[in-house]
Amino acid sequence: MNCMKLDALREIARLATREALREYSVPDIVWGEVVLGVQFDGGYRIFELYVPGGKPEDAWVISQARVHSVTGECEVTVLGLEKKKA
Repeated sequence: MNCMKLDALREIARLATREALREYSVPDIVWGEVVLGVQFDGGYRIFELYVPGGKPEDAWVISQARVHSVTGECEVTVLGLEKKKA
């Protein structure tokens, strides 16, 4: 089984996350503080955008992009943000 390189998976996650976040109101303060983290979960790589807190449990996770390392299939979950009003 050939796994995609982490950079390619990160780019898939970036594009999918950008598209998902278009539907949400993101406070300006977030963009100055946001950090990208990656976790490995079996055949998946999970890319999280978060604002760090004083302690790890105080971090504000904004989104999680779960990307399959072989197929590149990606699912994005947005957390703690309100959808834009139509």
